[in-house]
Amino acid sequence: MTFVKRELIVNPKTNKAEIILVLDTKERYVFGETTCKQDTLSQGLLNRYLPYAEGDPYRPAKIFELQAILYRTDFFSRVFVNGNKDDAVGHVIPVEIELISPKKLNKYSVGGGYATDTGIRGKLDWTNRIFNNRGHKISAYLQIAELENSLSLLYKIPRKDPRYDTLIHSAGYQDTSWDDTDTRLLTAAVSQEHSGPRFKFSVGLEIRDEVYDIGDTSGDSTLLLPSLNAGYIFADDILNTKQGLSTAVNLLGAYKGVVSDASFLQATVSGKAILTPLTQWKLIGRVTVGATLADSIDSLPPSLRYYAGGDSSIRGYDYKSIGTEDSSGTVIGGRYLIVESIEIERIINQYWSLATFWDVGTATDDLSLDFYQGAGAGIRFRLPFGQIRFDVASAISEDGNPFRVHLTVGGDL
Repeated sequence: MTFVKRELIVNPKTNKAEIILVLDTKERYVFGETTCKQDTLSQGLLNRYLPYAEGDPYRPAKIFELQAILYRTDFFSRVFVNGNKDDAVGHVIPVEIELISPKKLNKYSVGGGYATDTGIRGKLDWTNRIFNNRGHKISAYLQIAELENSLSLLYKIPRKDPRYDTLIHSAGYQDTSWDDTDTRLLTAAVSQEHSGPRFKFSVGLEIRDEVYDIGDTSGDSTLLLPSLNAGYIFADDILNTKQGLSTAVNLLGAYKGVVSDASFLQATVSGKAILTPLTQWKLIGRVTVGATLADSIDSLPPSLRYYAGGDSSIRGYDYKSIGTEDSSGTVIGGRYLIVESIEIERIINQYWSLATFWDVGTATDDLSLDFYQGAGAGIRFRLPFGQIRFDVASAISEDGNPFRVHLTVGGDL
């Protein structure tokens, strides 16, 4: 590159100077053909991961971006991307990719833990990183817990932009118990999901069969459920958030006679915000609102009714202990839900913090705003995968204001 024009024009009357520079950048380098000697992925799928197109202006940053993209697929143990000007033909730079497949395609993990909503639990995960050269993945998850056992199987197919778009086939079984309720749920579903850095969207179709006992009442429900889910998340750090916002909208329903034995429409909207107005202080707020249109809540199984109470709902109350009650006093859930929470967290150091909170809300079959309240304090211990939260909360709305302990693990948002 050379300056073909360089001028300095000084005006002594106005005490101003004008500089004129004309830079000849010569012909710009562009991306040429991208080649890869491998049989792990089809060339068509590999091309869809490229963050550039042939003929685009050459930028070294795109080479590093492609390398990061291919590593995130989890298909390869090593990734090398080379785009060297020394190999240019004219001003066209070819790109060569070298991919090394992992020695073991199957990944296993075993874990255990405890949460007050599930009790002591153990889990087993299995994932086949790449089932075929079209990038398909298979995974399975098993959880054994005191109050909730589950088994799920997922088959994922990359779509459109394979970084973010996935077609998911799933099947699962869940056996859950709380208070006087036992439910056994079988599901099979297909969904199209977009999971971008900030925006998430999915549409799906699920068939489920649920056998349940609520107090002295038993039921068996079969439903075909189309669904739509959308969410947005903005945060400086998902796991250790100082400033962040997340929102989600979930819609689903069924029509009686089209496989389903009941008709309903349900919408749930939730949001959570984290602010750090002072260096060592966090302000955390969350809200969830839900409503169900149905002839009777009794026509829906427990998994589609609203309940409140528990670790991530209204602390101070047992898991799903708040909801409409039948004549015997058994909590059977409701068609409406509202839960709100405000929490203040004082950061002590990079690992420890203290928090105090106030939760309110209800799950009801009418529009009464007779809110349950819970308040308390807790300790936070931060790990690379999120926080361990130990809370002690009082059920303010119950006689005697009893205290309960809540233990949870997870990211801030």
